Amino acid sequence: MKGAFLKGMVAVVSLSVWVLGCTQEQGSEGVKAKMASASRLVRSPRGGHVQSVEAFSDLDRWIERQLVKSTEGLFANVSPPGAALGSVAASPSKQDPDYFFHWVRDSALVMSVVMDRYARSSSSGDRDFLFKVLDQYIDFSRMNQDTPNLSGSEGEPKFNMDGTAFTGEWGRPQNDGPALRAITLTRFAKLLLAQGGHEEYIRSKLYDGLFPGHSLIKRDLEFVSHYWRDHCFDLWEESKGDHFYTKMVQRRSLLDGADLADRLGDAQAAAWYRAQAQAIEVEIPKYWDAGRGYLVETLNWTGGNYRKVSGLDVAVILGVLHGSRGDSFFSPGSDFVVATAEKLREAFHGLYPVNHNSSLGTAIGRYPEDIYDGVTVGDHPGNPWVLATLAYAELYYR
Repeated sequence: MKGAFLKGMVAVVSLSVWVLGCTQEQGSEGVKAKMASASRLVRSPRGGHVQSVEAFSDLDRWIERQLVKSTEGLFANVSPPGAALGSVAASPSKQDPDYFFHWVRDSALVMSVVMDRYARSSSSGDRDFLFKVLDQYIDFSRMNQDTPNLSGSEGEPKFNMDGTAFTGEWGRPQNDGPALRAITLTRFAKLLLAQGGHEEYIRSKLYDGLFPGHSLIKRDLEFVSHYWRDHCFDLWEESKGDHFYTKMVQRRSLLDGADLADRLGDAQAAAWYRAQAQAIEVEIPKYWDAGRGYLVETLNWTGGNYRKVSGLDVAVILGVLHGSRGDSFFSPGSDFVVATAEKLREAFHGLYPVNHNSSLGTAIGRYPEDIYDGVTVGDHPGNPWVLATLAYAELYYR
């Protein structure tokens, strides 16, 4: 999704940082307070307090420093000054290019990391703070659902940072966003149920069991379950059709949501969600191209730019990372996934000069035919991308 995917993807790489939300302070003093909170909440990657640096290897020391730096950087883009509480800026850049918008996809991935930190925290003060961050995000997202937009649906990809609709030209709809948001917040709801004492909050804001629903997760699940067959734009916002990434996260959202619906007594909806997930499972194997020996990202192209003659795309790897449920269905260790990862590695190893004399591994781009350099689309090749390369680190780790 070009630069706008930045914050969401940084949030989920294998050397992931813990994205932290904001308080209500704004302006320079508010930013200082947020940075102090970010530093206070950082813990060692090993789960305890920060250890003596003398005990670390060079990599450990790098991770320790980068953890603080990345946490503060991401934290600064949650409810930044001048924006609504609960919004997540894809980037602070407001010109050349302007990515100061709230993407549904990006924000869901960022808040998934906030959710992870909330789940791991043993400090009541930290948990209260992070709960507030998530609650503000929930309120902002519910406002997005109620805001008329040019997609005319939950599939609107991005909103202005004050919550109003973005009315410019864009690749819309993008139907992975509601699925990702449902995945993150379903996990949050399940955790709150396990803690006890939150059912009223869950039913009022997250899942009310009504049809049509007025709560955030319920509305997202109803959208996914009724419109997953529709063509939409891919996560790079370039091609319209049917996409592996989108189908993977839609399947997971429906199965996760069905479990939540059962726990909240909405058995009929749970059965519907599972039935639709099973129907999606029939479609996903069609992305395997036996002749070429890898999974392609897009089928049934119907519009937008389509330069991917090879069909190779790192979005397939991201779809596995974000859409896997810990079952055997297109898991990171699947033969189909590993074969695709190797084909992508081979393509990018030969494409980028930086890879030719390197023994450190292969820098990965979005797809071999990419001609976007982060600012413009031209007649030049694209480039390796930190986020795509780190996605490989996460795939290998898993």
